[in-house]
Amino acid sequence: MKAKAKKVSAYVLLFDESLNREMKKCQLDIHVRFWNDNQVKSWYLTSFFMGYHTADQMYEKIEKVRSDMGFQNLIQLSMDGPNVNWKIFSLAQHNIEEQTGKKMLNVGSCGLHILHNAFRAGCASTDWDVEVAEHALQILPFLKMYISAAKTKTVTEPITKSFKMAQMILKDELFPAKLNFFIMVAREITPFLVLYQTDKPMLPFMCSDLTNILRSLTEKFINPSVMKNAATPVKLLQVDYANPVNHMDVTKLRFRFVTKRALEEHIKNNPGAEKLRFEFRQNCKVFLLKMVTKLFERAPLKYPLVRSLSVWDPRVFHKSKELSVRKLTTILRILVEAGRIEEKCDKILREFGHFYDHSMISTSDSFRNFNPRSGRLDEFYDEQTRLSPPVEGSKTCLGSLTWSSLY
Repeated sequence: MKAKAKKVSAYVLLFDESLNREMKKCQLDIHVRFWNDNQVKSWYLTSFFMGYHTADQMYEKIEKVRSDMGFQNLIQLSMDGPNVNWKIFSLAQHNIEEQTGKKMLNVGSCGLHILHNAFRAGCASTDWDVEVAEHALQILPFLKMYISAAKTKTVTEPITKSFKMAQMILKDELFPAKLNFFIMVAREITPFLVLYQTDKPMLPFMCSDLTNILRSLTEKFINPSVMKNAATPVKLLQVDYANPVNHMDVTKLRFRFVTKRALEEHIKNNPGAEKLRFEFRQNCKVFLLKMVTKLFERAPLKYPLVRSLSVWDPRVFHKSKELSVRKLTTILRILVEAGRIEEKCDKILREFGHFYDHSMISTSDSFRNFNPRSGRLDEFYDEQTRLSPPVEGSKTCLGSLTWSSLY
């Protein structure tokens, strides 16, 4: 596979570090990704088992693999986002530029890890002990019945730590509201986490999907007057979400129906417990603020290449020729600056315009109705370029810059 990767025009190396519990050592797995026939595919290359190690030592292992395939055509390192991995990226970038005059392309780190870690940060920012939330809601009435029976000696009262924890949780009459809020946020991000667990090229969809998630979370606690100006990904990233002046009053936070109903039930049963409800709302805001902070800090949205690659989402491509040309121009500029494409940008833009003007008429429905869940971008554009005059550079943009979620 290394020999095959050496012959392709561009390839991506993927690496992931995890703990091998049996060997009690770090396991560094390395994969390679490139176009093969009409698909972008990933292949496992090798693993290294290491004890205590530094970024430099990890880079030595990656460099050993990379040297077998050549420096010239490595255009991206795909990874999750710890600081040690960014140090590895910097080392690789420096060496590639020094030896070839080219640069790797930077699309950030793994979106799955970023979103998952942002959610964990939100959870950790409160003192709620919430696990397996949906299941907990289902069994909550039966748990109440069991604890009541234990108190009346109808059943034997367990002396376990988990039973005492259950008793403590049930004393919190806002627990259903906390669970429902937790589930509300989890349902915001679950579709993304499911969709991107794939080997298909998905990077062109990431800008839109992460923008929608970030906007939905931010709108729950940021004033509408601020959010109405955040119509694009760039403007959304410019929202001063940390400034309390831009925050809603906590009594106006946007909850969904089931959380509102749980709060209404609490008001009915505990009319004098407004302080507890205020603390609950404040915790919800802290949860959202912490989660949004992590996303603003690390989400790939901040990279111009990620935002511009949305042109290869067929639904975006179809909407506007002017917008598509603008995004493609940004991609070409980045490729030229990285030394990844020769000075033939005008020709590419001309061919792109010709494709749009002459081929979109007959294929517009296939672009408009493309479904990322069932379709593959690589196969889709391979078919389009076979049916129509090829757009030079399209395979480079679509295939080699693809982001993989197989970690």
